[in-house]
Amino acid sequence: APFGWVIDIRTRPGYWLALLYQRGLTLEEAQEKNEWMYINFWKREEKNESIQDLLKIQEANFADLNPKIEMLPTIKRSGNNTALRKVIIDTYPCPEYTGFVEFENFIFYVVMFSPTELEKKNIRKLENIIMKVKPGIVKHETNTSS
Repeated sequence: APFGWVIDIRTRPGYWLALLYQRGLTLEEAQEKNEWMYINFWKREEKNESIQDLLKIQEANFADLNPKIEMLPTIKRSGNNTALRKVIIDTYPCPEYTGFVEFENFIFYVVMFSPTELEKKNIRKLENIIMKVKPGIVKHETNTSS
């Protein structure tokens, strides 16, 4: 988590795997301040699927909301494609920023909500996450005993 923020592992299947927000706040308080993030993954079904493919899918989902979409310059990672997108939707209380990192089998993305006046500070936090994220495999053992 960025400095001064916490990772909340409450999941909401189909939406996020983890949440991030300022230490000392509840999720609800962070959402009221319009300053929070969530993390998710997109499984790459084919080796050639890219961030651009995911962007097209997500933008199609936004289409009915008449979004203003802008790709922003962002950090570069050695060996991994990255992207940063800003979306403004009139019915949203603040802009939505999404950072993407392309790995071999999936695309990691972190969605951040931030008031415009805190955009630069919070984009640095988002970029810190996309710079440091590493791929891994989680194995679950099943307990077969009764």
